[in-house]
Amino acid sequence: MKKKLLWLLAIVIVFLLVGPFVIPMPVQPDLSAEAIAPGTGRFLTVDGVKTHVQDYGPRDGPAVVFIHGFGGSTFSWRETLPVLASAGYRAIALDLKGFGLSDKRFDEDYSHGSQAVFVAGVMDELGVAKATIAGHSMGASVLAHFATLYPERVDNLVLVDGTLNVDSEGSNFDPLGWLIRFPPVRQWARFIMRWQLNEEQVTARLLTAYHDPGYVTPEIKAGYLAPQKIKDWELALLGIIRDSSKNSLALPLDEVVDAPILIVWGEQDTWVPPGRGISLSESLPGAELSIIPDSGHLPMEEQAELFNERLLDFLKQQSP
Repeated sequence: MKKKLLWLLAIVIVFLLVGPFVIPMPVQPDLSAEAIAPGTGRFLTVDGVKTHVQDYGPRDGPAVVFIHGFGGSTFSWRETLPVLASAGYRAIALDLKGFGLSDKRFDEDYSHGSQAVFVAGVMDELGVAKATIAGHSMGASVLAHFATLYPERVDNLVLVDGTLNVDSEGSNFDPLGWLIRFPPVRQWARFIMRWQLNEEQVTARLLTAYHDPGYVTPEIKAGYLAPQKIKDWELALLGIIRDSSKNSLALPLDEVVDAPILIVWGEQDTWVPPGRGISLSESLPGAELSIIPDSGHLPMEEQAELFNERLLDFLKQQSP
């Protein structure tokens, strides 16, 4: 009986170690980023990483750089970029490493500090020395890291339904991150992600980000689902999960940057409730808080006209 149990255990271990490399992956399009890129925008390479950039407006206009949130891309700012460009601003949105139409691979640093360095590299490639930096949700954390690393490159900061986490102790041990580094675990995770994160599941999750699910058209669904058609998207997502324990700020934002700050929040945000925005504004002396009514986690989309109006008013107030 004992021998049978040992044999069974050995078979299970072998299956767990070898199985994910033998079982066929669920079939997905596995396209290149260029194959699904929109007609606008272009690709550029920074530190060996290719990404997609939308660049609107006059090249000599005041620059505003937009950083998307988790699961977002340049697509998230489609309602804002042309409006700012029409007002004379150079409006730039980029896909962070691993997101949107950027390169998809596991062997990259996806921590928010590294993403901030990447944003600076994109700005360098575009010839932008200084800008207003706007970040949505997770992008607000990347914004905060950018402001910490490059305070001299910041004109203003705009945090949209943003999440910031401060950890002065620097504790970043993450068991899940270490497990993902083990090839069989990583391969099983790829299999499960391709199987579970299908179009229906992602669409259902996306709908909860909006106050009015009826706002989400087939075009919007397609825009957010596009990155999952790119080959190895799940490897990039696993790398992002692996590095998530390194995303905390060492110091609060108000201790490292001295720039005008606008905080914008969707009044009906169920992902990051408005109370977080109020607390954030109270922790940043002088920050301006604007609550957008009838909007969920994506006010720049769901209430684009009002969002753009508030943003332009803020930028005009800060103009010399």
